[in-house]
Amino acid sequence: MRLATNPGNIGHSWHMKVFIGDECPHCKPNSERIKKPFTIYDDAVFGDGTRVNHSAEFIPGRVTDHTLFADPENLAAGNAPYIRKLELQKPALAKALKEGCWAQFQGQYFTCWDEARDQDLPNDYRGPDLRMVIPFAEAPVEWWYPHFTGTDWGVGSSQAASYLCVRTPADGWFPNGRVYVLKEFCRPDSYIDEYPAEFLRRFVIPELD
Repeated sequence: MRLATNPGNIGHSWHMKVFIGDECPHCKPNSERIKKPFTIYDDAVFGDGTRVNHSAEFIPGRVTDHTLFADPENLAAGNAPYIRKLELQKPALAKALKEGCWAQFQGQYFTCWDEARDQDLPNDYRGPDLRMVIPFAEAPVEWWYPHFTGTDWGVGSSQAASYLCVRTPADGWFPNGRVYVLKEFCRPDSYIDEYPAEFLRRFVIPELD
């Protein structure tokens, strides 16, 4: 059986779970939580943890890998006209389709989220820390700055939360201050009644860890 799909829309999480893993291979190519492209795996599972009972392999492809969408009357332009049409989509969808990014999808709230944005910086870079999540010990924040959490309860099958802090002093990079994500907690394929206790343990009373 062969399946072909783009990131996003209905089936996004299903395809990602079965063929790709828990993180985006475009954003985190060296993560241990992804299935390496062009590698056959025998341990694929569905979202509920049930084994697929078939081998699975992820074969990535980008619009820049071929010229299948070239205009027959203008073959020299290749896929460039088609790519310009992709760029008319909403930013998250355009990024997903152009770059093969499985971390960006239409409908997500923060379309600016880019886990790879701190990679491949020049050696002489002197700007602000660009990581999307910066641990407590490394973030330039104090205990008296405003701290808060954001939670998505999911639809009864998965949950996610972030622990954030507002650094109110302004600087040249962030004249209105900056919000830091200090911790994340995600529970895919879990039940909501198990989530509150784990949320409290990780965010509210972390000394129990």
